[in-house]
Amino acid sequence: MKTKQTIRRSVMGLLAMTLILSMGCEQEKEARSEEGPVDPPKQIISIEDAATLFKEYTEGRVPHVVAALDSTEQESFVPARYTDFDYKVIKEYIAYIEQEAKAAKKDIKTLRIYYGVYPSDKGDKSKKATVFLVPSTDFNGENMAFQVSRVGESTEAVPIPWDFGTGIKEMGMQMQQDQRQYATFGPMPASSAPAPVQRNGSLVLNDGNTAPPPYN
Repeated sequence: MKTKQTIRRSVMGLLAMTLILSMGCEQEKEARSEEGPVDPPKQIISIEDAATLFKEYTEGRVPHVVAALDSTEQESFVPARYTDFDYKVIKEYIAYIEQEAKAAKKDIKTLRIYYGVYPSDKGDKSKKATVFLVPSTDFNGENMAFQVSRVGESTEAVPIPWDFGTGIKEMGMQMQQDQRQYATFGPMPASSAPAPVQRNGSLVLNDGNTAPPPYN
């Protein structure tokens, strides 16, 4: 008799557990259903439009780059045409800059992609084109790239000048007065000087794989 009661209780327990798990799965499905599919960003372009952009760069810019650099290189110069980053690295990077921006009580406004060229002392990378990414946020109405400064347990967002302190002025670009104070990382008046920036305060991502287009 006790054996039958034990079996009955076990069966009832299994049924109850199955019901709970089933309800949990249904709730999860409903939650996913309520969220719905992700709409494509409005900036998504067609493959045809992408082909047009690539063609315009290939025919309009690449020949000038080759003509300008062929004479200075020991070997025939082949312009890079794309840079890729490991997808997991990008996900980690997004999570990291969001974390740092939140700690600094800032909202990331844009993610800038800057063009660059490695200097001649970088071994296999020497003189190769590259890109680097940096987030931007609002500083008194101005959208500027930023890094973080940590003093004790507090984190502060510190603006980076668009020229990254090089002082090189882009053609046709005028720096406003409130941006000029950030033109170098030299001493600033005590009233406006940010806290000392630690070496780990950078939010700039580089070291993607830049290469000519695939030939297959």
